[in-house]
Amino acid sequence: MYLLCTNNISPSIQEWCENYCSEFRNDSTLINVPLGHSLFWFKNPNRSHSEFPQLKVYENKTISLRAGTGLKISYLTYLNEMLPEVEITNADGNENVSIQYEDENEKIFLQKHSSIGGIWLLPQNISLNKSFYIQIENEFIEGVRRTYKIGETSHIELTNDVLPLRNKFNCIVENPIEFIQGIKFNVCSS
Repeated sequence: MYLLCTNNISPSIQEWCENYCSEFRNDSTLINVPLGHSLFWFKNPNRSHSEFPQLKVYENKTISLRAGTGLKISYLTYLNEMLPEVEITNADGNENVSIQYEDENEKIFLQKHSSIGGIWLLPQNISLNKSFYIQIENEFIEGVRRTYKIGETSHIELTNDVLPLRNKFNCIVENPIEFIQGIKFNVCSS
């Protein structure tokens, strides 16, 4: 991460970087650094800066499906032709991430993404239409444990003709005004 700050706070930032970051470099001598400012490059801070809340280090890890990956076909359900990627926020890269199907004991360990840190890939032979949850081996994750599902390719299910009206909580609704997913036919009289 690069951090540009004014010179009056740079000694505090530099001391923090030197003491709490795995790697640090003062790049203030680079061309086009504004006068009266310092530019620092640092990596993997392990402690928050005591004076600046912008430099807070979050220690809790969270599991989610990476935004912009996968094709969502229903609430927490994705298409098997385009699998989402698993993202671990605040990952250090040494995590053993697995999926486990509901009512089964076997864990299937996920492979790390080859070039993007904090990302793991679902297996191509994942069971379809079976709920699973994602976990990190030997770590407690705060919050609600979500169950996901991978559905089969069905172009009929992807048409608006068969989607019921649903609200933002994925509950089917009868009121055609308050929906965010589904089909609403407009009948025009002539």
